[in-house]
Amino acid sequence: MIIDTHSHLNTSTNGFYFFNGLSISNFVSSYPDDYKAIVCLNPKISEFSCPNDCTQHCGYYSKNFNVEKCKKGCLYENIHPVSTVDSSSNSLTLQCLKCGTIIYKGEDPLRKYNIALLKQTTNFPNTLYPMIYLNISNNTIANEIQFYEKNYPIVGYKIHPQTNYRSIDDLDDIPTELPILVHTGIGKYDHPKFAIEFSKRHKGIVILAHACRLDIDSLKAVNDSPNLYLDVCPSHMLFNSKDFAIAAPIRESIQSPQDIYKTVLKYVSIDKILFGSDYAWGLPKAELAIVQSLPISDKDKEKILYRNAINVYKL
Repeated sequence: MIIDTHSHLNTSTNGFYFFNGLSISNFVSSYPDDYKAIVCLNPKISEFSCPNDCTQHCGYYSKNFNVEKCKKGCLYENIHPVSTVDSSSNSLTLQCLKCGTIIYKGEDPLRKYNIALLKQTTNFPNTLYPMIYLNISNNTIANEIQFYEKNYPIVGYKIHPQTNYRSIDDLDDIPTELPILVHTGIGKYDHPKFAIEFSKRHKGIVILAHACRLDIDSLKAVNDSPNLYLDVCPSHMLFNSKDFAIAAPIRESIQSPQDIYKTVLKYVSIDKILFGSDYAWGLPKAELAIVQSLPISDKDKEKILYRNAINVYKL
C-alpha cells in the first residue's frame, strides 16, 4: 500500500501546465495497485498572468515551454511576476511586480477550480482525498478556509509561495487545524526557512515539500519541531536537476535519488517523512521503486509509504 501525499490534478485547460498529464484518467492509470492519493490543483491559471509578460504571447515559448532556448533571449528580462497584495478590502488583489498593473480583484479565482477538483474526487471515495490550494492573502485566507471546511470533506491545504511571489511568513496565520503542505525551494520566496518561521506561531501541522531542497539547517529544524514534517518528492527529478534543485554544497554528494533520502534520514526521524510523487512532474511508480530500494527495514519503508500519512492526515 502507498499513500501519495503530494500529487496534482487539473480541472481546466485555463492556463494550466501539463493538462493532459494531469487529467483524471491519466492520473489514476499512473498508480500501482492498492494506492491512495492526496490531490491538489496545479494553480498556474491565467488569472495570475500579466498581459505584458512575453511568455503570454511569445509563440516560441508557448510551443516549446523552454526557458533556456528562448530564441530572443528576453524571457528572464521581460517576465512579469504577479503577486497577491493585501489591501483594505476583503477581496483578492493580484498585481504585477514589474509594471504595477492590477491584474485581478475579486473572489479568490482558485475557488472555482478547487470546487471542480472536489467534485472529481467524489467519484473515487477512499482513494482520492482533496487538498485545497490557498493563495497567500491575509484578506481572503480565513474566509476561504471557513468556506471549504463548512461545505466539503477536505484533508488539508497547499501553499505555493513562488506562485504568489510571497513568503508564507507574510501570513498572520492560517486558521485551521488541518495539515498544510508548503512548497519549498531555494528561491526568494520559497526558501524553507520562511515556512519554518511560520510554523513557530501556527499550532497545526506544516509539511515542507521537496525535502527542503536538502538545506541542512532546515532538515534539522524539521526534526526538532513537533509540528513539522516533510516529503522527499520527486527524488528522481530532484536528482536529475540537482544543479539548481538542491541547495549547495550538499548537491555534490548526491549521486543517486536514493542519496536524497539517505541525506534526509541523517537529519530527520523516519516518523516525519511522508511519501509523495509530485505527479505529474514526478512519477508514483518511479518514486515507489526508489523507496523500496532504500537500505532500511520493511517497517521503516511502511512508515514512509503510508503509516506516517495515516497519522498526519487522519485517514
